[in-house]
Amino acid sequence: MAVGKSPATVASELGFADQSHLGRWFRRAYGLTPAHYRRRCTNLPDDTVAHASD
Repeated sequence: MAVGKSPATVASELGFADQSHLGRWFRRAYGLTPAHYRRRCTNLPDDTVAHASD
């Protein structure tokens, strides 16, 4: 997921109907949720995206 963008924005920019649609696709493709992937693969806290625009 792009740093500084909300999950809903990323989902929209990628052509998904909404954040939930992206999450379902991601889970089927990778076997984990986008949030779990972010924590596991980037070591960034979940609130980084929420506060990036502050």
